[in-house]
Parts: sequence; structure tokens; C-alpha cells
Amino acid sequence: MIRRLWQGLAGGILAGTAVGLGEAIWVLSQTPTGEYMALLLAATLYGLVGAALGLAAGALLALIGCAWRHMEDPVAVSMAAVLVADGIGAWVLVHQVDRAVFFELGLAQQGQLSILGVLLLASALGLWLGPVFLTRTPLKILLFPRGTLAAWGAVVGLAALFALAPAPGGSAPMAPARSQPPELQQSPDILIVSVEAWRADAGPGGAMGLDLPALEALAAQGVSFTQHVSTSSWRRPALATLMAGQLPMAHGVDVVASRLDPDRDTLAEQLQERGYVTGALPARGELEAALGFDQGFDWGIADAVPRGALRSESARLLLLPSRLRAAWQRSRGEASAPVDLHRPAGELVEAALRFMDANRSQGQRYLAWIHLAEPSAPYFSRDLGEVAGPRPGRAIREADRDGIRRLYGEEVQTVDAAIGRLVRGLEEAGALDETLIVVVGVTGEELFEHGGWGHGTSLHDEQLLTPLILRLPGGRSAGGRIPWQVSLLDVAPTVVAETGAPPPQPWEGRPLLDEITTAWLLDPGRPLPSARPAVAQLHRRGLVAEAWRDPPWKLVRTNAGNPRGAPPQAVFQLEADPGETRNLAGQVGAREAELSRALREALAS
Repeated sequence: MIRRLWQGLAGGILAGTAVGLGEAIWVLSQTPTGEYMALLLAATLYGLVGAALGLAAGALLALIGCAWRHMEDPVAVSMAAVLVADGIGAWVLVHQVDRAVFFELGLAQQGQLSILGVLLLASALGLWLGPVFLTRTPLKILLFPRGTLAAWGAVVGLAALFALAPAPGGSAPMAPARSQPPELQQSPDILIVSVEAWRADAGPGGAMGLDLPALEALAAQGVSFTQHVSTSSWRRPALATLMAGQLPMAHGVDVVASRLDPDRDTLAEQLQERGYVTGALPARGELEAALGFDQGFDWGIADAVPRGALRSESARLLLLPSRLRAAWQRSRGEASAPVDLHRPAGELVEAALRFMDANRSQGQRYLAWIHLAEPSAPYFSRDLGEVAGPRPGRAIREADRDGIRRLYGEEVQTVDAAIGRLVRGLEEAGALDETLIVVVGVTGEELFEHGGWGHGTSLHDEQLLTPLILRLPGGRSAGGRIPWQVSLLDVAPTVVAETGAPPPQPWEGRPLLDEITTAWLLDPGRPLPSARPAVAQLHRRGLVAEAWRDPPWKLVRTNAGNPRGAPPQAVFQLEADPGETRNLAGQVGAREAELSRALREALAS
């Protein structure tokens, strides 16, 4: 009995450690952070959990041994390892795939069955090869107590060397001393707030009718753009456009594996070269170093909050530590969200205020970029404890849709509160009139208009049209509303132009506050200028789409066999059909040919 318990313990430790290290390597490959605490926690915590499960497996082996008296030791250890690896591995795989693909909203049954099939195949392989490795290779030392403990100790020790080593470069200072040219004092401080999954009708004065006092006040003090079109319905390429001033096919962040090329001339680098201190506060870790979005930033949110072992950036994404932290919070009566997909707006805002205060106290001009993720699914009601998000393979009843829209509205109101806190902080510091504030939605959000839910799944207007508000220094042009179409491409050139510098040559947008716009703001009664067409692109999860929006017309081209079942080509007349419900492809011959040619030429150029 004791012998089988020990064999179960040995197999459990080995299996738990292997599964944990596999998850840690996956996490680090997805969001490199410069620190490796995930390795140490995975080797230690998963090894201990594996040991506990291994004892239970050992007891089962003892019962099996009553019938199978000649079970060899390598077979027993292999069986224990397979049982523990299947148990922990299934838990980790289901949740990590759910998190990476479905945002912790419920992995479809088909996906769970696929994972089960993979584990069964791996189990058969382990039962076949395990005894071979444990008898014919140096791994046979693992059959003995000292060998297993020594191997585990060596793995933990090696992981500790990585985890406890200082991160490259250390934490960056929040307000680095910088020699700024005297003329820079004539330029404004810059605060950019980007928001994902924020549809145009959920902005101030929008058709959803949300109570957004902070955003309404900001719009009254600034300039609003009522037809702002993003360059993609997926956050990564859209944010890359915000930073690099180019379309997705130009800046290259257009598929899951893409990162922002170091050769791209970013907004942060432009301002950094002028002498600005630059700080990045994105809600998602993937938008920092992992995808090249840290280019040109002196300081980032990862440097803001010292984290213990369970709160290190890499450990935050490990399943077991995150569950232990949530349990600890519940035991102390602290509220915790059921998901840990992004940093909350409150944490970002407080860190941003500290960053701005620190640089202002040294008389330094700064750029603070904050990216908020609250309107993105899953929607979480902190008052009622409700959670909603697109669940794969599950139909949404019509009766549930109103509740989902209500939760989405609450998420937008969280953004409103965050922006209100930022504006109050600037007012209290007497810095509001010296600051250029840009609030922009980088993607919209579909709420069942075309049978879908979320964003990054089509190029319909509910996923492309977003709010854009500029609060100019001194409250210039307060209350102005621009009714013609503008693009996310134009935001970066506008920011640079407000500092008195020309946008770099590779950027494809134009400053929004040019002579024509300024003259129209002074005299809104004059005829509207002609708007430039806008291009949007999407390449995600089997969908490849391109859109040409030239009001009142819009053309969308989509790849054959796409997951949304969209037609290869769609043409919409937006004035008569703003909901894009009637595809006029094949019915407006000359117009369709003109739109198609314009899109081809725009992409080719």
C-alpha cells in the first residue's frame, strides 16, 4: 500500500509540474512581460496539487493491485502520472482555450469534446512510452523517492533563478528627468483615452439614451465628430492605426500573430522626439510589449503597481494562482470580478493621474495614453453580479437581449465615470486648459443587428462607427459638432498638428482641424465640405473583409466561406438603409463598379 501511494505521489508531482510549466510557457509566449514569476508558481503550486492528486491515484493503484498483482513499478508511476495529467490538464486546457478564444464565456461542447479526444490520445501515448522512459533511459531515477524529489527540486530551483532575476532594465521611472526645449511649453499636455467596443449610438446624445454626464460635459467643452469610422472592427489593428497612423495592411497588425513593426513611426515616438514624456496605460497586457505597442513610451502601467508573487503580470494569467487569489479576496469579503481579462478602469485612471501629476510637478510636457476595455464583452454588472457575453453554440432568446443591452450600457457608464474622474483631476490641478484631450472609440459593438454579438466579426456600421471627442486647450471651439465622415487614421496627425509639428510622411490620415474645418466651426451655416471616403479592414478567425465607405454608399467585400456567411460583395445605400439590411449588389451596376474600383485603388496605393 505504502509503495503504491509513493508511486502515485511521484507520478502526480511529475505530471502536475509538467502541466504547470506547459501553461506558464504558453502564458509567457502570449504576453511577454520581462519577468518569469509564472514559471516558479507553476512548478511549485501545480507540483503540490499534483502531489495531492497523486496520493489519491496511488490509493486507486493499490486497489487495482489487488486484482493485478504483477503490476510493474514503471507502469504504476505512468498510470498515476496520466491520471493526474488528465485531470489538471483538462481543467487548464478548457479554461485557457475559453479565455483565449471565447473570453471566459463558455467553451462550446464541441470544443470540450475535442480537448477530451486530445487528452485520451496523449494518455494512450503516455501509458505506452512512460514505462519505456522509466526503464531504458536515465529517467529511471524517478522511480525512487530521492530521484523524484531531486528532480522536482531542480526544476523549482531553475524556475526560481528565472523568476527572481531582475527584469531587464528594471521599472522605468514615472517622471524621467528630460531636457525639454523651451518652445515645448507652448504646446499642450496630451491625454488620449481610447475605448474598445464603444458604438456611436452609445456616446453622448446617442440613440441608446445612456446617462453619460461626464462625456456630455466634455462634448459641450470640445468638438464632437458624429461620423467617425474606425479602420477595423477588431481592437488590435484599430489601436495600431491610432498609434501608427496607417491602415491595417500598411502597419501589419492585421492577424493574431502580428505585432507592430519597430520600423513604424508611432505617435508616441513622434512626441518623444519632441521632448514629451510618454506613458502608456492599456487595459490589456497584450497591448504592451507583446505586440510592439510599447514603442516610444517611457513608462507603462506594468511599472505602476508593485506586485507580489500572485499579482505579477505573468502569474496573473495562470489559472491556478488567479483562482487562489480570487478565493483569498472572497475570504476577506473583497469584491472580485468573475473574469480577469483586463485591468479595471479605476486602476488605470488613478495610475494616469499619478503619472500626469508627477510630470506636471517637474514642469514636463507629457502624453498619457489610456486604453479602456470595459464595454467589451463580457459585460459585468458589479451591482447585480450579472455577467453576459457571446456564448458559443448557445442561442440568445429575444427576452434576454434587453438585459444584455442594459449590461452593455452599464459598462459604457463605467467608462463615463472614469473619464469624469480624469477631467476632475485635471481641473483640480488647474491643468485642464493646458491639455489636449482625445476620447475615441477604436471599435464599435454589435448588439444583434445582423445576428451577431460583439466586435471583430464584421464590417457593418455598428462595429465601425464610434464616438470621437476632442477637448482642445483653452476650450477652443467648444460645443462644435462635425457632421461629415472622418477616419481613425486622422487622429494621430491631429494630435501631432496640435503640437505645432507636421505629421510624418508615412501616415495616411490628415489633421482634423484644418482650415476648412476651423472655418466651418466658426460658421456652421456654410455648405458642408465633401468628406473623404474611409477604408476598413478585418482579418480574423477565418473572416477576411474590406470596406469602402463613401456616403451615402458603402461597399463590403468578404472572402468565400467566411464564418458569418456574408456574401462576397455587398453594396448599401446608407441614407435609405442606415441599418445595412438590403444588399444592392448586382442592382446598381455603374455605382457598384465605381465603388469596387475605388476600393482596389485605395488598397493598392
